[in-house]
Amino acid sequence: MNRSKIKGMFIGTAIGDALGMPVETFAPDRIKEVYPETKGTVTEYLVPHGHKWFDGREAGTWTDDTQLTLAVAESLIEAGLDMDAQVKKHIEAFNESTSAWGGTTRKAVRNLCNGASWEKSGLWKDRKGRGNGVAMKIAPLAAYVRFAINHADDADAVKKVFTFVRNFTVMTHCTEMAVCASFAQLVALYTCLGEKVDVEKLPLHIKQAGYRGREYANLVGESDDICQQLELLANHDGYNDERIIKEFGGGNCYCYNSIPFSLMFFLRKPHSIEALYDVVSAGGDADTNGAMVGALLGALNGVEIFPEHLISGLDQADKIISVADRFYECIGEDE
Repeated sequence: MNRSKIKGMFIGTAIGDALGMPVETFAPDRIKEVYPETKGTVTEYLVPHGHKWFDGREAGTWTDDTQLTLAVAESLIEAGLDMDAQVKKHIEAFNESTSAWGGTTRKAVRNLCNGASWEKSGLWKDRKGRGNGVAMKIAPLAAYVRFAINHADDADAVKKVFTFVRNFTVMTHCTEMAVCASFAQLVALYTCLGEKVDVEKLPLHIKQAGYRGREYANLVGESDDICQQLELLANHDGYNDERIIKEFGGGNCYCYNSIPFSLMFFLRKPHSIEALYDVVSAGGDADTNGAMVGALLGALNGVEIFPEHLISGLDQADKIISVADRFYECIGEDE
């Protein structure tokens, strides 16, 4: 993992988040209607005029995806793979702002604030816990997992690392589907952070990660099988934008749809910023989908893949780069 990949992963998360923020929940036709100057393709930061959640924000500002990614990173810098440290940083983030937080994450962290243990804070009796709230913030953990596995001395040490990923997920999203989604996005990032990446093998690695997540989850099975969705990634060359949107719920916040949705866009153009423009312009959970694809592009290609106007126009870019640099000093090493 070199510094450019780590920095790219962090800055890519925030760029994708900020690009997608103004068109969050929009369908492609709605994007064209509200922002005719884009001709349907979002390549610049937009002002979210009249948006139901983000009206009044400036162009280039990011949301909870980046806020919680930074919280995860600060915890890892401070204490490594420690759940109590993650609890602490999530509570700090909650007290700072819950603007744009998903209901599941907000309720779970409120439970933590009220003294619940991380083992129980994400338990739900209804259908909650199947959104993007973990996959969107998991990028720093993917890098730390790579570092930890490179320094693991036996199979038990590796098992402990992946058990932490499981526990990190269930703290807010205690469902099998969420754990599978976390493992899929984490392994995609883990692979991209390497120095010699065989992109053609990524769909296989991601699929296998989903099934590994199911083994580690040790939770009640789901009627919707996200692992079967991940198997479709092997056919990514056969999907155009319209087919991805149609078959994966328009990229909504249900991780059964949004994880393969975002990965499809990334796998089609893994070395091009066009992958980020495409996924954001497809609408749906646009800030989160953008954050996930941005993180992958940065992890694979380094920070150089992002145009200067997207870095210079990003709110608090210096803060994000500072966290990325401190994180690299903590775990970075050329492989």
